[in-house]
Amino acid sequence: MDKFAKFNLTPRPAECVAAPLVAECFANLECKVVDTCLVNKYNLFILEVVEAWIDPALKNPKTTTTTGLADSRWMAR
Repeated sequence: MDKFAKFNLTPRPAECVAAPLVAECFANLECKVVDTCLVNKYNLFILEVVEAWIDPALKNPKTTTTTGLADSRWMAR
């Protein structure tokens, strides 16, 4: 399934990683996996940000804050 097409998003090439950036996002983080020791137990990858991007054309971007809850759910505000 092409998730970009399904959600009407535009892929943009990244500079440091193979995964594409999302053109419609105010910020994009290019990351590499640096540790997988917690994957089997917690489904958690440890990442290192290798490049960060923002769109300076967006003066008042809509942002969302996510919080990890104790029972492994995620909440967006």
